[in-house]
Amino acid sequence: VVRTVAAQNGLCANFSPKPLPDWDGNGMHINISAQCDEAAQPLPSVIAGILENIRDMTLFLNPCEESYRRLGHDKAPQYVTWSAENRSQLIRIPAATGAQSRMELRSPDPSCNPHLAFAMLLWLISIILQNSVLLSVSLCLLVGSIAFAVIYAGTGSRFKK
Repeated sequence: VVRTVAAQNGLCANFSPKPLPDWDGNGMHINISAQCDEAAQPLPSVIAGILENIRDMTLFLNPCEESYRRLGHDKAPQYVTWSAENRSQLIRIPAATGAQSRMELRSPDPSCNPHLAFAMLLWLISIILQNSVLLSVSLCLLVGSIAFAVIYAGTGSRFKK
């Protein structure tokens, strides 16, 4: 639809990570919210696990050369760390509390396979949260103003590395 409308207006729509060298690129931020039945706060563990494993995940989240031209420029992640305010961090924690609290993984771009990205993140989260608590983890892929949600409910059985 976007490409058709752009073509009708004499323009070209491009969703690659960095189509123009002097302009912002395109990102595919993944929002993760992790909640337990008890008062436990699993999100800090999820953040720590992602930061620890991001080098291996980057191969899948940023699969092409343009992906790396985008990183470190404008508002794309520049640092492998987290922040509640700075958008140049790998993980941003939006100002929300309680059930609305979430983290935003900012490195993926539209060239990645979203099915592999979600599967990899769900697997990593299940490994990180090695406990017997029923989890409800929702992932939201935000592209423009469209949000696609994938819900994962685990039984909480112990996982071995």
